[in-house]
Formats: sequence, C-alpha cells, structure tokens
Amino acid sequence: MDFDQAEGREQRRQGWDVHYASFDLCAEVEAQCRPLAVEVQALLADGVRLADRRNFGDGVPPLLEPLRDVREIAKEVCGLRAAVVELLAKQSASGLPEGARDRLAALVRDPAHKTVPEIDESDLYDGSWVDLLVAVVEPLNSDLAAVVAAQPAGQVSELDVGLSDALSSDSLVGFDQRVVMLRNRLPGLRNRRQLALSGRALAKAAVQDRERERVAADMRRLRL
Repeated sequence: MDFDQAEGREQRRQGWDVHYASFDLCAEVEAQCRPLAVEVQALLADGVRLADRRNFGDGVPPLLEPLRDVREIAKEVCGLRAAVVELLAKQSASGLPEGARDRLAALVRDPAHKTVPEIDESDLYDGSWVDLLVAVVEPLNSDLAAVVAAQPAGQVSELDVGLSDALSSDSLVGFDQRVVMLRNRLPGLRNRRQLALSGRALAKAAVQDRERERVAADMRRLRL
C-alpha cells in the first residue's frame, strides 16, 4: 500500500515497512519540528526561563530549556543529511536526475557537510531553529523527491527501507526518536512553567500586601 508522507511517518514510527509514493525532505523536517517550535515559544512567553536541571552541578551555567533537546535534534538532522547523501549515491546513474551525482559530490566536498548548525537561545525565542534545520537538508530535497517518485508503486523497495532507516532507527536514536523525546518532555515543562507563573503571581501579591500595610500604617500614624 502506498502512503502519503504523514501516513508513512506514523507507520514508520510503529515499526512498519513503508513504501513512499512521494517524499519531500524539507517538508518532513518542517512538519516534525515546527509544532515543537511553537510549543517552545509558548513555554518562553512572558519572560519565563526554565533551567535545564539535567546539567546542574557540572560546573557550567544550566542551559535554557529545552535548548539541549533542540541541539540533539539538530545533530540528527545533520546525520539525516549525510545518510540521504549515501542513499542517493548508491542509486544507479540511470536512476538519478541529470547532474545529481555532481551535486552530491559538491555537497560532500563542502566543509560544512557534516557540521551541526549552531542553535542558541534566540533561535528558541523566535522559532528560527526550524528554518536552520530545513536549510540543512534543502540541497537534497529535489533529487530525493525525484528518485522516490520514479520508483515502482505498490512495493517496499531498498530505497524505501533506506529512507526509513535514515529517519528512524531501531538500534540508534534517530531524527524521529529525538522529535518524540522532546515532545514527551513538553508536558512536564508546561507544568514547570505554570508553577513559575504561580510563584511570580504570589510574589507580586505579597509585595502589594506589604505596600498596603505600609500605607495603612503611615495613614494611622499621621492620622490621615
């Protein structure tokens, strides 16, 4: 059975073999990461800063949540790019679009080919980390899409298996898994955000109470 990209993603996550009738690599990264970016921006709204408790005590200031997780996703996207290059390089010359091998060679020669993009706090606040990751795989997008679209319909091919393995691995933590790991952490981070906002509200109320008491005391003392 042929799956569209969203259906294929769910089948892949459940461990099923998937035949891709079409595939847009940029759209895959965007579709998996953009909802996370929106959630992260909501976490950081109103000046709330959540410290990553996982690196407390290692002698360096704690990272802003969830910067570590986003950086891990970035590493996997870089690995995904390298895996797709290898996948395309294994295809016969007749199975590749014209000029594809030259484009692959240019990517491999690029010193930044396996360089993980730098992601910092500002990228979390504006969500631009997703654009950085989409840009990592963009040079491969059209060639991969053409190769996937040209394969026979209705049967899982070596290309399908290789693409699924590049995205999600049974033995390693791949792109799919890193996305799920961050998604699973979000409820706990939302709870911490709510506690932080509640604490802020209580502190503000306490300051206001003290100020009212001060004014009342001064008014009594001055008989006003």
